[in-house]
Amino acid sequence: MTFLIKQSHLSVYSSRFISGRLTIFGVSHYKALFILLFCLLGVSTTALAATTSGSSKNGFIVVPKSYSNPSRGTMKLSYKIIAQDQRSTEKTLIMIPGGPGNNADYLETPAAINMLKTRFQIILINPRGSFKSPFLPTEYSDAEINQVKNMALDIEQLRLKLAVHSKTYVYGHSFGGLVGLVHAGLFPDSTSGLISHSSLANFKFYEYFVNNQHDFAKSNLAQNLFRILSLTGHTNLYAEYVSLIEQIEMKASRGEIKINTKTAPRVLTASEFRGQARSILQFPFEYSLKLLHSFADGTQEAQVFLDVNQSWDEKNFNYKTLLFLYCSEFLTDTQLSFKMVKSDHNIRDYYCDGKKVNRPEPLNFEKLIANINIPVLYMHGDYDLVAPAAITHKDFLKIKNLNDARLEKSGHQGLQNEPEQVAKYILNFSN
Repeated sequence: MTFLIKQSHLSVYSSRFISGRLTIFGVSHYKALFILLFCLLGVSTTALAATTSGSSKNGFIVVPKSYSNPSRGTMKLSYKIIAQDQRSTEKTLIMIPGGPGNNADYLETPAAINMLKTRFQIILINPRGSFKSPFLPTEYSDAEINQVKNMALDIEQLRLKLAVHSKTYVYGHSFGGLVGLVHAGLFPDSTSGLISHSSLANFKFYEYFVNNQHDFAKSNLAQNLFRILSLTGHTNLYAEYVSLIEQIEMKASRGEIKINTKTAPRVLTASEFRGQARSILQFPFEYSLKLLHSFADGTQEAQVFLDVNQSWDEKNFNYKTLLFLYCSEFLTDTQLSFKMVKSDHNIRDYYCDGKKVNRPEPLNFEKLIANINIPVLYMHGDYDLVAPAAITHKDFLKIKNLNDARLEKSGHQGLQNEPEQVAKYILNFSN
C-alpha cells in the first residue's frame, strides 16, 4: 500500500500544506503565484517550535542590500541556530527554505532536526524578502536588491559569520535548492556539499508551468496526476478528478468562489484554483476527492480550506518577493512580453506597472553548474506534483558529482512526509 493511501487524514483546519513556494500556474491571473504550491501535510510552526528539543538562538546579520552597488546600504537577515551541544557537533548545516518569500519555520520538523543536530550546528536562514527579513516597500520591485544572486551571496555571508566548523553543508528545499546551487557555483570551494531537495537546476523549469494548458485534462498537472494514480493502481479515479476540477474551474471563471482576506472577500480565479488543486491532489485520495466535491457543491469544508490557506499565507509567505522575481528573472524577455504585458487586469500589471522590468544580468546556469566541485545530493519524492523528478532530473545530471536520493513515500514536502528518511540521507551524505 502506498503513501498516498496510508497518510493520516490530518485536518486542514489545524494544519496546512507548507513549503517553499516555487512555481507559477496559469497565464492570465498571477495571484496564482502565491496561493499554491506546496504540498503535503505539514505541522503548524508553533507546534514545531514547541517540540524541537535542544538549545536555539535567534539573531540577524547585516548584509548589503545590493552586492553590486554597496552604496544602496544594508539590511538585516534573520536566522535561527539550533544545536544539541555545540562542542559535540562536527559540522554546520545551513538550511534554506523555498519561495522565494517563505520564512524558514516550516523546515524545523522535529523528527528530522533532532537527528540532524547530533552532527550539525543547524542554521535556518530567513531569506531576504521573507517576512522575517523584509525589504522596504519600494525595494520589492528593485531588481538591484531583490534578485536571486543576492540571495546566494547572502548564504556566503551567513557561512562566513556564523559557521563554527571547517565543514559546512547547505540544504535547500524547493526554490531554496536553486539558491544553494547558485551559491555552490559562485563559491565552489566554500562548502563540503549541497543537498537539493525537491528543487530545480535552472529557471527553464518555470516554462513547464507557464506553458500549462487552460484545459485541465491537457495540462502538465493532469499528466503527473495520472502518473501517480498509475503508480498506486488507482487510474479508475482519474476521470472523477478531471471532471471535478473542470467543474470547479468553470465555477471560478464565473466568480462563484470567494476567499476571505484580512480586508474583504475576493473572487478566486480559475488559474488560482489550479494552484490550490496542486496542493489538494497530494492529500490522500479519499480526502482530496471529498474536498473537491465540497468545492463543486459549494459546501463549508472547501471554504474553511481556502480561509486556512489564506490566513497562513498572510502570516508566513511574502508573495511580493516571488511576484517581482517572476517578472524580472524567471521568464525570458519573449515570455515576459507575450504572457504578461498583454494580459489584462492581473497582478503583474498592478505590481510591475505593465512595463518591461529592469532585468538583472541573467544567471548563466551552464557555467554555474560547471563550476560546482562539491558533491550534490539530489533528493526527490515520488509523489511530488510541484517539482516532479520527471521534469527536473535531467538538469541535475549535468552536475559532476551527483548523488540521487529517492523518497518513495513523499510529495514535495519530504521533511513532513518522511522526516527520518530525509535526515538519514543527509547524515549518510555528510559522512
